[in-house]
Parts: sequence; C-alpha cells; structure tokens
Amino acid sequence: MNKIEKLINKYLNFLVTDFNLSYKLQKFNEFKGFCGPVYAYSFYNDKGCFTIHYIAQRDEIGFYKSKNISPDQNLLMENEINLTEYISPAFRKSTIFKRLSASIRNQIRNKKSFFGLYI
Repeated sequence: MNKIEKLINKYLNFLVTDFNLSYKLQKFNEFKGFCGPVYAYSFYNDKGCFTIHYIAQRDEIGFYKSKNISPDQNLLMENEINLTEYISPAFRKSTIFKRLSASIRNQIRNKKSFFGLYI
C-alpha cells in the first residue's frame, strides 16, 4: 500500500462506510507517454464517479469527476476538479487529504452531493 492509498483510507473511507459509495483501485502502466505505475482511486455510484489519479514516480495527484467508473483512465479523467475552489492550497499530502475530507463532508451536508456527485 503506497502513501496515497493510506491517506485515502484514513480520510475518505467514510464515503464507503457512511454513504455507500463503491470504491475501486485501478493500476495503469502509462499515462500520456509517461511509463510507470499510475493509480486511479475511484469512489462511485450510479450517478457518477470521483477519482484521485496518482503518478507514483512523480508524486503527482489529480482529482477528477466523470459520469461512470471505467477501465479507461482517460474517461475517468473527463473533468478535472480544481481543488483550490474548495480548499486552501497545501504542500503536504496529508494536509490536502484532511482538507479534502472536510470539504466533501460539508458539500454532502449542504447539497447532498460533492463535486456534482449525488449521494
């Protein structure tokens, strides 16, 4: 288990336990010409999908929403989410995930959805 997966389990597992979203981890061998392990951590239901995309060797993460879960990473990354619209910037990944968790909880409480994904 890599460090991002540990943070996802710590801060976002409530999406599965409290809101019955499904969770899927997919591993890809390349992304846009970059060879190396690329991971997609997706939370989804029949109304949409929220994916955290992680390029391990670069230690880069991205956040995306799509209409469905898919084995095609390009479809998973249909719409990038600009996190700075929801949380203040942070350098430490643990801080990002902690703030992300709080933002998602607030969105669900106020709108019954997060990033357009209805619960």
